[in-house]
Amino acid sequence: MNRDLVDVLCCPACRGDLTLDALDAEGGDRVKAGALMCAGCGSTYPVVRGVPRFVASDGYVRSFSYEWRRWSRVQLDSANGRQESAETFTAKTGLGPADVKGRLVLDVGCGAGRFLEVVSRWGGRVVGVDYSFAVDAAEANLADRTGVDVVQADIFHLPFSDRTFDVVFSIGVLHHTHDTRRAFLQLPSLVRDGGVLAVWLYYYTDELYKQASDFWRRIFSRLPAHGAYAWAWVLAATLHPLYRSRWVRRWPLSWLPRLVPISPHPDFHWRVLDTFDWWTPRYQDKECSPQRVVAWFGEAGLRGIDVLSPPTSVRARRDDSARLPRLTSVLPCHGSPRFVIFGAGAGGAEAARQLERLGLVTDIVGVCDNDPATHGSARFGHPVQTFEALARASYDFVVVASEPGYPSIAAQLERAGLVSNVHFGSIRYLSEVALPLYRAAAA
Repeated sequence: MNRDLVDVLCCPACRGDLTLDALDAEGGDRVKAGALMCAGCGSTYPVVRGVPRFVASDGYVRSFSYEWRRWSRVQLDSANGRQESAETFTAKTGLGPADVKGRLVLDVGCGAGRFLEVVSRWGGRVVGVDYSFAVDAAEANLADRTGVDVVQADIFHLPFSDRTFDVVFSIGVLHHTHDTRRAFLQLPSLVRDGGVLAVWLYYYTDELYKQASDFWRRIFSRLPAHGAYAWAWVLAATLHPLYRSRWVRRWPLSWLPRLVPISPHPDFHWRVLDTFDWWTPRYQDKECSPQRVVAWFGEAGLRGIDVLSPPTSVRARRDDSARLPRLTSVLPCHGSPRFVIFGAGAGGAEAARQLERLGLVTDIVGVCDNDPATHGSARFGHPVQTFEALARASYDFVVVASEPGYPSIAAQLERAGLVSNVHFGSIRYLSEVALPLYRAAAA
C-alpha cells in the first residue's frame, strides 16, 4: 500500500481515523507489512503482502478467491494484448480517460485488477476493494504502478471516509451479495459533491435461462473449486463448437444454449473463466432491472441519473445543490407501470390527480385502505378493499397517500415483502422521484 492511502481510510467499526505503523517499507512510500490502528475503538488491522486487511476470511466469496488466483492475468489488457477491459469499462460506466485522469477513483469488487489497470493507465489515482483473496492477485499485478492501492474488506463495512472519491464504480459485483440493494446503498456516501457513481448489474428476462442457470449454480457451487473448474473446462471445450454449429441454431435444438449456458468468448481461457464465474457464486441476483436500479439511485438522493445502453448500466452524480435533473436519459420501460393507491381519502385523490397529470390515470389498477368503513365504496373507478386482498402480480407500485400514516403503512407493506422506494413510496416520493422516472419511460 502507498502511505497516503491512510488519508482516505477509516475504521469500519467506529468510523474513526487510522494511523499506520509500517514494519516493511519499500523506498519509504510503499508499505508491504504493518498495521493500521484506530485510536477511537482500539481496533487493529494488519497490512499483509502490501494489502490492508479489514476481514479475516473471504466468507461467501471463496469461489472468486479461487477464480482470480487461477486466472489472475487473463483479463488484463497488458497481458492479452487487447483493449477489451478498457472498452468494457467505458461501455458499462460511460467514463473515458478524461473522466478519471487526475481523479481519486474507487473500484468496488476489483477482482484481479483489470479495471484498476485501465484507470491507472488513463492517469487516475485508484483504489480497489474486494472481499475475496483476489486482492493478492491484484496487488501482484499492479504493485509496480504508482497511484494504485488494493484493500480487502466487506462491502457492508467499507473502511473509507465519507465524501472521499471523485468516481466510484462497480462492474458485475453487487449482485453477488446477499442483498444487492443494501450493497449498492453503501456506495453513494463515498462520493464527493459533483462526483460520479456508476454500476453495472445482471438483468436477464429469459426465464428458461435464469432457471437453468440457477439449477446448475446450485450444483456447482457445492463442488470443490477445482472440481467446478474441471467441469467448466470440459463444457467450454466441448459445447462451444457445438453451439456455433448451424444445427444448434435451429429449432428444436436452439433451446440448448439456454438450458446449458456457457460463455461464448472466443478466447478459450476467458471462456472457461466466465463459465466458472457464472456457475459457482453463492449469490447471483439476475433481477436488477433498470427501473429497480434507478430507484436505488433516487433513494440515495443522486441526480443526473443516466441509463446506459448495456442493461443494467446506470450512473449518476452527487449534486448537493440540486442543480441537475433527477433523470437525464429515457428509462427503459417494460410495459406500463400499474399503480395501487393506498388511501381512499384526500391523499388518495391527490395521488390520482398527479397520475392524471402524467397521463397515467388509466394505469391505476386498485385502491386499498385500512379503514373498514371505506371498503366496498368506489374510488377512482375501483372498489376500495384491504391491501391483503390485492394479488401481488396485479400491480407494480403502491402509492401511500397518507403522510401521517406513512410509517405504519410502510411497515405493513414491508412485512408483506415490498421494498421501500422500489415497490412503494409516499406522495412526495411519487412527485419528486417516481413520476419523473415514469414520465421519462412513457416519453
